Amino acid sequence: MNRFALALAVLALPALSHASESFYRLYDVDPKTLDSHAVSEVKKLEESCAYSQMSRLGPSPQQAAACDAQVKKVSALGSAGARAALAALDNEHGGFGGRNRLYDVVGRSGDLGLVETLVRGLEREETQGLGNARHYERTSIANALATLTYADLRGTPAIQWRAWADAHRGVDRAGLIEERAAEVEKIVATGTVEEITSAARFLAAPGRAPARARKILTALSERADLRYDQRQTVKYALDAIPNVTTKPAANPATKPSEPTAQRADIPRS
Repeated sequence: MNRFALALAVLALPALSHASESFYRLYDVDPKTLDSHAVSEVKKLEESCAYSQMSRLGPSPQQAAACDAQVKKVSALGSAGARAALAALDNEHGGFGGRNRLYDVVGRSGDLGLVETLVRGLEREETQGLGNARHYERTSIANALATLTYADLRGTPAIQWRAWADAHRGVDRAGLIEERAAEVEKIVATGTVEEITSAARFLAAPGRAPARARKILTALSERADLRYDQRQTVKYALDAIPNVTTKPAANPATKPSEPTAQRADIPRS
């Protein structure tokens, strides 16, 4: 080792010495407040997904299907399933194989009230230094936040997500969808076909903004710089959006049901 490399190694020692090598909690979820059914289903998820993605053979199709089915089942529990998943993630003796899928559950829950919980988790992990026991979860936390909020952030996760959360306190899901649609409309003339089409497909999903997605794709189809194959891609995306012009009349005798997670706002404080 030359002197320059040795000097760099010595300088790195203080920073590495501050890294936490022991397991620590990231989330403030009281196990006593958890739904027992959700806890039971999360345990089944950990068992179903207890295989390594890095295995030479990988999971069998049956294993992967069973894991996916259980993730979907727990995700359908909404906030209760997500909170049980966070508690399981803070269990030092929990299995490693299913941890990323537990974050999938949190992201799919739709509970914007968990944004602050996840951001605090990122901040706690950041304070533990490089190589700490839960450093590998940083990407999974950021992915769960992106799924929850539709935001796509770059840079240091703890810093970027704190800034985003502080700027979006009190914003509901409709507001987040509106913000995402506005961002895509700004780049429809200059963005890549793949980027805009992907975003439009997201907006076209039921309960989001299909009319805005149709408008975006229509504007994209009129660009003069598109190749034939790109125009076909846009056409297929447009054809996949239901062209609903009227809304069915509401029954005054009943109120439409809506999952609590869909109504949740990002906490104001």
